Formats: sequence, C-alpha cells, structure tokens
Amino acid sequence: MANIKIGEHHYSEFSFYLGKSSSIDSISEANGIVIPNDYISIGSIFNCTGIIIPDTIISIGNIYGCNLTIPASVESITKIEGCGKYGTDSNKIVIALKSKIPPMLGKLVGISDFDILMVPQGALNTYKNHPLWGQFKNISENPRLNSSSEKSETTANSNDEFLEIRNEIADLKNEITNLKNEIADLKYKTNDQKSNSGFFSNLFKN
Repeated sequence: MANIKIGEHHYSEFSFYLGKSSSIDSISEANGIVIPNDYISIGSIFNCTGIIIPDTIISIGNIYGCNLTIPASVESITKIEGCGKYGTDSNKIVIALKSKIPPMLGKLVGISDFDILMVPQGALNTYKNHPLWGQFKNISENPRLNSSSEKSETTANSNDEFLEIRNEIADLKNEITNLKNEIADLKYKTNDQKSNSGFFSNLFKN
C-alpha cells in the first residue's frame, strides 16, 4: 500500500488529505497512483512504479529504486539512486524523461549495468554527453516521450511538406501542358509553312 507523507501526517491515498500544502514530503511503495495537480514539488520517491507525475511538479528530491516517467516540467532532481552492485534485471530502475533538455541533477548513485534511461527522440546525444545522465550504460530514445506539441509540430511540418509537393506537381503539370501546346503550335506552323511552300512551287511550275 502506498505511503504518502505530507507535512506531519502519513496517508495511504491522496483523497484522505484535505490540507493546502504545495509539497509532498515523500511517496513510497506506490504503484500506479495519480498525483493530483495541486503540488509543485516532491521530497522523495522510494520504490515506486508507474506513478503519474503531473506537469505541475518542478522539482523532485531523492529517487530510489523506481520506474518513473518524469514530465518535462521537472527542472531539478537532487539525487537518483539505484541498487549498485546488487542491481539485477529484476530490480533495475527505469527512468523515462520527457524533456529534451536534461534536468539539473545533483547526484547519481549506485547505477548498475541493468538500469535504463529513456529520453525523447532527438535527445540521445545530449544525454549521453551529460556528465551525470551520461553515466547510465543503457540510454535509448523513445518517440512516445516527445511532447504533444512537438508531435503536432512534426505533423504540421509533414502536412506543409505534402502541400508543397502537391503544388510542385501541379506546377509541373501546367508546364507540361504549356510545352504540349507550344509543340502543337510549332507542328501547325511547320505544316502551314510546308503547304504554302508547296503552293508557291506549283505556281512557278505552271
């Protein structure tokens, strides 16, 4: 069962909390819970899987032993900790970041060869070259992490390119039609000249 600490009190679910704090002290042993949009920071996240972090969160303290997707709104993380030499495929951590710009990271501790970092498409080298994020042995791109606005922009660009191609094809068709007309005119003039030449030749023969 999830253990959520806000202020001096612990709760198993957010629905039990009626206060006005903007910060969550800690979340531990949670699986698949949704964090409300009322908060801007989380002190620590411990052994959690698949929790939904809203775009209102701008900072996270310590992350330990978690499988998390971190929204692009998060600007700083104090520490991420894995299981170190005890890391295995079964207890690996998986961190998925939605920001193409790496969030500030204070410390990266106990990262094993099994731990995974996923980043948005187009951000692989940025994270690989980062002094801390680059310490993950397994870094891969995942297009699902790209923001909806980027996807919309990509779609819009694709549509623009498609329209440009259609317009170019239409222009080419018009040019071909004009060329055909010019060729037809030339043929007509050539035939006309030939017929006139034949007419005058016959006159002189007579």
